[in-house]
Amino acid sequence: HALGLPIESGALDVNQGCSGYVSCLMLAEGLLDSGRASGVLLITSDTYTKLVDPDDRSLKTIMGDAASASVIRRAGNRGTRAFSFGTDGSGYAHITAQRSALAGLTSGEAYRPDFSMQGTGVFNFVLSTIPSLIDGLLDKAGVARDDVDLFVFHQANAHMLESVRLKMEIPRSRFFVSMQDVGNTGATSIPIALYEALRQERIGPGRKVVLAGFGAGLSWSASLIDW
Repeated sequence: HALGLPIESGALDVNQGCSGYVSCLMLAEGLLDSGRASGVLLITSDTYTKLVDPDDRSLKTIMGDAASASVIRRAGNRGTRAFSFGTDGSGYAHITAQRSALAGLTSGEAYRPDFSMQGTGVFNFVLSTIPSLIDGLLDKAGVARDDVDLFVFHQANAHMLESVRLKMEIPRSRFFVSMQDVGNTGATSIPIALYEALRQERIGPGRKVVLAGFGAGLSWSASLIDW
C-alpha cells in the first residue's frame, strides 16, 4: 500500500534464512517464465540482532541487520541459466531460534533471545556441501569453473569464505567478499555483495556470476547468472 502498488499485486512471505535470496530468485523466475507475473519485487529484511542474546559474544560480534530490494524482469537471453538447491533437515539443530518473539503476546512472558549457531557443525556443513553444490550447478549448465567471472556466496564470515575459496581453488580476483562494513546479514548478504560488486565494476553485461546461499534448515541454493 505504501508503495502505491495495485491490489492485483500478489505478495508471498518466504522464511528461508540465509539461502532465501537465491531460493526466491528461483521462485521469481518461475513466475516470470510461466507468465503469472511480468515483474517481481524481491525484498529481504532480517533483524538477527533481535534474536541474539546480548551476552552471547560469539554471535553478537558477527550478526547484523539489513534489508534489500531487487526488481526482477525478463532480460532477453540474459538472466539465470541454472539453479541447484537442497535441504538436509537432519542438521536443523546447527542453527536454531527456539522461541518466537510473538510468544510473549499470548503467554505474558518476556521474550528471551535464544538464537544459537553451532559453529563447528555449520563450518563442516559448508565445506562439505558448497563445493559439490557449485560443481553440480556448473555441470548442469555446461560451464567450466574457470569460465565463471565472479563467485558471490552468502557472506557468513570472512574465515569461512576464505576456507571455501581455498578448497575450491578459486582465485581471489574471481571471489567476492564484502564484509568490511557489515556483518552476517542473512538473506540480505548476497544482494549487498552484488550491489558492492556492481559499484566496483566487478560485474557487467556478459559476465557469468555464480550465487550461493546456505544456512538454516540446513538448506542451500545456487544459481548461475548471465549478467
